[in-house]
Amino acid sequence: MSKPPHDEAVYRVGPLLFGEAWIDELAPDEFDLGKRHADREGSLGRIAYGKPFPDAASDAIAAARASTRYQTWSAQFGQVRRWLLSQGIDCSSAEKFDKNKFERWFSDKFGRRENTATAKRIASVHKLLRRMNPGRGGTTPWKDFCKAVSADCRQRFDDRTIKDDVRKIRSAT
Repeated sequence: MSKPPHDEAVYRVGPLLFGEAWIDELAPDEFDLGKRHADREGSLGRIAYGKPFPDAASDAIAAARASTRYQTWSAQFGQVRRWLLSQGIDCSSAEKFDKNKFERWFSDKFGRRENTATAKRIASVHKLLRRMNPGRGGTTPWKDFCKAVSADCRQRFDDRTIKDDVRKIRSAT
């Protein structure tokens, strides 16, 4: 499902601001689990705690990770929206969002960096590494990972190129 244009703008700018720390999207089950267990600010500005974690260790681990990712994703999304608003780009609703103004602003501010084939491939590798673990000892065969990267960025790349991207990303962390 595609995002509305005002949200798409946030998803384009977010990775440029946050880099590797950007949480792209949460899977629907991760979103629901994270929201259920996340701490959030209550109506009086106090923290309203989410539901306690489940008793089973594996379920508690999943809930802890999902709630942390949900809270981080929510904070990042809000930060990008507020920054865009300070730049004169209102992403609060589809009615207030001016796509042409955003495209001009984006081009002036960032150029067209994220539209290159290399940038799209590297962004896809980063995104998929959060969900898949390719390679020896991993849970995903290289062929499947490489196919997923090509499908995600809608371009075909040599498997060696994708493996090199993974190697560089893993060595940087």
